Amino acid sequence: MDLVDVHARFPTGSCVRQARAAGHLMPDGVPRWPTWSPEEHLDVMDRAGIGTATLSVSSPGVHFGDDAARVLPRPAR
Repeated sequence: MDLVDVHARFPTGSCVRQARAAGHLMPDGVPRWPTWSPEEHLDVMDRAGIGTATLSVSSPGVHFGDDAARVLPRPAR
């Protein structure tokens, strides 16, 4: 039976750049931002026996204190 990952995170390059620009240099206290790609994520899912993953935007989210500058991630293609 395939597993379901209900807590998968995806820090896109655009989100990371904008978060860094807004002063978020250590996401959740970690000294560096992780990298992410759809291909890498699918590979990890295959190796772990995960058939479905629900993706959530990584911390700090899509709002950095400026309503006009909030980040809206684009879906992977």
